[in-house]
Amino acid sequence: MRRIIAFLIITAMLFSFPAFAATDETKVTVDGKQLQFDVPPAVVQGRTLVPLRAIFEALGATLDWDNPTKTVTGTKGSTTIVLTIGNKTATINGAKKDLDVPGTIINSRTLVPARFIAEALGAKVDWDAATKTVVIKSGAAATTYKVLRVVDGDTLEIEYNGAKEKVRLIGVDTPESVHPDAAKNNEFGEIASIFTKGLLEGKEIELEFDVQERDKYGRLLAYVWINGKMYNKTLLEEGYAKVATFPPNVKYVEDFKALQTVARDGNKGLWAYEEKATEPTAPSQSTQPTAPSTSETGNVLKVKAGENATASIQGTPGKEYTISVYYSSGASKASGLEPKKADANGNVSWTWKVGPSTKPGQYKVVIEGDKKIELTLEVE
Repeated sequence: MRRIIAFLIITAMLFSFPAFAATDETKVTVDGKQLQFDVPPAVVQGRTLVPLRAIFEALGATLDWDNPTKTVTGTKGSTTIVLTIGNKTATINGAKKDLDVPGTIINSRTLVPARFIAEALGAKVDWDAATKTVVIKSGAAATTYKVLRVVDGDTLEIEYNGAKEKVRLIGVDTPESVHPDAAKNNEFGEIASIFTKGLLEGKEIELEFDVQERDKYGRLLAYVWINGKMYNKTLLEEGYAKVATFPPNVKYVEDFKALQTVARDGNKGLWAYEEKATEPTAPSQSTQPTAPSTSETGNVLKVKAGENATASIQGTPGKEYTISVYYSSGASKASGLEPKKADANGNVSWTWKVGPSTKPGQYKVVIEGDKKIELTLEVE
């Protein structure tokens, strides 16, 4: 009987503590700066707990710890948070708030729920699954800079302290597109440049610096933030850049490598482009037309009235092409004939419906962009 009672007591004690897993993988950043902890964050029931002093001080709050009651009081401006370790109810300015998981003591360190503390102090919290990072934006007024011009995929020109300055993104490298030696420029560099222009040109950005603020060319070296997300990471995630890290500016090197691996494994962006570029060229077996360097004529697309016709070309990655189909009544305005940009592999195609009343015969199809291609649509 005593053994049974002892077993029940031990079992009850085990289940009175939340299951947790300490993890060196989970990171926490506040306004783009990674917090350093003396013990790693812990994940409890899907919630990230962090050492209490680090999170409170990073968000500009003062901290008071009452050891007998295991109660922490954090104060920032007019906000006061009171949280007792092991209690799933905390207070914010006296109002009770339920916690998903309570604060706890792990390996003699007091850990508190990161999201609750940050949001209670007016910060915004996001989760970056790709890098396993809790991203906290404190809400403090940040200095922003207008992007005047995108030089290429990884270099910007901004308005900085009343002058024009160039910014080179740290830790990433897109293919060349504006190098003085034209032989070093790359088609995909043009695509990366177009991508960056679309997201940053004319926009307000924030800059985060590392150890060195400028390179030997006098350019600012920075991590660029827009709408709460680091653009350096976006380039890697989408496959528009590769990791290019130069010490001592290595703050995010592990994150960057992880993102590059995901993009490469997913064959995204330049990874697909490079793979295609290294493939041996074989005679085409396709009946679809392909684009030469200047123009192409004589290709025939055969289709019956009322059916769909498809025209496909191999163009220049990132370039825009228009297509015009000339029937007896003039240029067609059918759906599917809108201008399109070639993908990372240079492929672009259009599919449209040939009207059921179209008379049998041959009609001209003209594709234009950085080259001109003339095809023949033969309606049977």
